[in-house]
Amino acid sequence: MTADGDVAHPAPAFAPATTSLAALSPVRGPGWVRLTVIWLITLALQAGTYHATTAWGERPLYRITGDEPHYYTIATSLIRDGDLDILNNYRDKHYLPYYPWHLGDPRDPEDMHALYGPTGTLHSKHSLGLPLLIVPAMWFGGFELAIGLLLCISALLAVQLWLLARELTGSGGVATASWLLTATTSPLLFYADQAYPEVPGALLVTIALRALLASATLSDTSRLAGVGAAIALLPWLHLRYIPIAAVIACWGVAWWWRARPGPAPTAVTVGLIGISGLALLGIDWYQFGGIPVVNDYGSIALKNLPAGVLGLLLDRQYGLVPYGPPYLLALYGVVALPATVGWWRAGPAFTILATYFLFIASFSFWFGAFSPPSRMLVPVMPIFVAAVAVALHRWRGLGTTILAAVLGAIGWAIVAQLVAVPRLRYNYWDGKSVLLTYLSNAWGTDISEVLPTFVVPDPGAYLWAAGFALAAVAIWWIVVRGPVAHTSRALDLEGEPEPPRPPAYAGHVEGGPIPSQAPLAGVDSALPPAPPVRRRRRA
Repeated sequence: MTADGDVAHPAPAFAPATTSLAALSPVRGPGWVRLTVIWLITLALQAGTYHATTAWGERPLYRITGDEPHYYTIATSLIRDGDLDILNNYRDKHYLPYYPWHLGDPRDPEDMHALYGPTGTLHSKHSLGLPLLIVPAMWFGGFELAIGLLLCISALLAVQLWLLARELTGSGGVATASWLLTATTSPLLFYADQAYPEVPGALLVTIALRALLASATLSDTSRLAGVGAAIALLPWLHLRYIPIAAVIACWGVAWWWRARPGPAPTAVTVGLIGISGLALLGIDWYQFGGIPVVNDYGSIALKNLPAGVLGLLLDRQYGLVPYGPPYLLALYGVVALPATVGWWRAGPAFTILATYFLFIASFSFWFGAFSPPSRMLVPVMPIFVAAVAVALHRWRGLGTTILAAVLGAIGWAIVAQLVAVPRLRYNYWDGKSVLLTYLSNAWGTDISEVLPTFVVPDPGAYLWAAGFALAAVAIWWIVVRGPVAHTSRALDLEGEPEPPRPPAYAGHVEGGPIPSQAPLAGVDSALPPAPPVRRRRRA
């Protein structure tokens, strides 16, 4: 990686340090054909998973559950009534086409996830971004077409994740490997068809990250648009995304100060962000008479952080790693990210992840209730996917390949089990994993407590986490740092060999001052000619 954000192969040792290396080995664009293929394959896998679940999954089947029917009800109110008053939609059971059970008592607003406004109208506590997104699809084809739209958006997220991984590592092979390990496993696979704002939020975060990483394939205007879109739209999807938008805004200002894009794109972007913010405030004022104070995730306190931080990663009911083992690689990749792209370019990913992660972990209800695991982490999954790509790239070799293959196989085995028995995706935050309990009964061996619980924490859970940390360090040392590892970048995963080093010449000293002898294409042509060598005459 160059300081300008260009992806380049390792430079020859004789290249001047002040010369940009982008001209030495420009990275070819991936092409629309490759990106379209990735999108189509992802869409086919995600749609196939959805249809396999609905057709062959064990009953009872939670097709639409949790907060999903409430988002569909908001969209239904916009289509049928042209307003945001949802009281009649619950009272008249307009939700029956997509939720054939009882969905809330009109006498109890909390049961409908709603609040009464100053004029007596009933409005949902859920944000408007997702309902507005699916309204056109529901208008033309009902909730089934809305699910199809969500699948298309999720496949687009996978394409953006592939691009992010490639721009970080310079390798299409690494990008493809990280895509296969993450887009086809939990949690991204199971949230592809879910009516939650998490996947659109992750898409906006990915676009913003690509812009802030200063990819060589993006113009200043495109970068400005990506950052602006994330800032303007994330609060519409959910209020808990405001910290992410704020961090992106800070880094966007820092990037703008360094790049100084044109005044016209800057004015347009700032204007659209301002209009978006004012519109959101206006709608809240109309519905609730002000900004609603909604806290559906329990109390916020520092005392919740130990359980929240460890639980988001390791909890047997809702943890990222137990249901998505490939993300074990991300724990290594996050540490290596600054060494790969530099502290300045790694800053946005680190600060977004730390801010949002600690914010969610501070809630007593950090696990997100009745939903597939890792719901709360989906918006920052782009950072975890990028970390997986960095780990695969930095420590490529036989040991890392075997480790990634084993973790991927376990992840796909978990996917197969959750497709066959869909109810295993949902837990009741009681500390008992329905998946581990099901496997214990099937295998005749009790493994229900082999992993810790942080929903109902005890001292043993923290001891387990300490042991896990030691084991992870040991695996890293044996597999990654051991003699099996091959850290050479002589051969890229795309099959492009490292440019050969030129032969040494007289007077060359490794690492020392290097005179300009023969012109180097694209570099030495712009340098002043070397002074002639004066030879002393023999006496």
